[in-house]
Amino acid sequence: MPTYFELLSYILFFPSAIMGPFFDFKDFQLFITQQERYSARLSGYKIGALMLMFGLLSALGRELFTPYLDANYILTTEYASRSIFYRIGYLFLAGYVVRLKYFTGFYLGQSGVDASGLSYSGIENGKHTWETVTMCGRYSELCKNAKQGLEVNILIKWNKMFSTGILVFKSG
Repeated sequence: MPTYFELLSYILFFPSAIMGPFFDFKDFQLFITQQERYSARLSGYKIGALMLMFGLLSALGRELFTPYLDANYILTTEYASRSIFYRIGYLFLAGYVVRLKYFTGFYLGQSGVDASGLSYSGIENGKHTWETVTMCGRYSELCKNAKQGLEVNILIKWNKMFSTGILVFKSG
């Protein structure tokens, strides 16, 4: 049974207090006590800086492309009069620009968790991996086809720790 201080520190852990991501209390205890995979105590500043850069690039991309790819244009009669190929292309690009708003928040939240070292998951194939605590796939928008995009973005990696938390909550 955790103490009041342990529970309070878990709830108010700064990198995830406002935006997330969700992680199990057991992972947090291992991180705080520096046990198992956290005993190496590697610095997560490099991956944290990378996620911060992704967050800032997402914000910049949204600001730059929103005037040209406004989602409200889809509701106009001018859009409806365009060819089907134009509408599909515009819908795809405008949808991506809208999602950049969410990616900004996710990447900025993820950068704090990565910088703290909580997302460290050990060594896999000779490389250090940072996948224990993630909000969304690190490169989830870089898919080769629509099937892979659906699997990666919706079924597997899109806000995956939130989905895991919901499943734990529902089953408990």
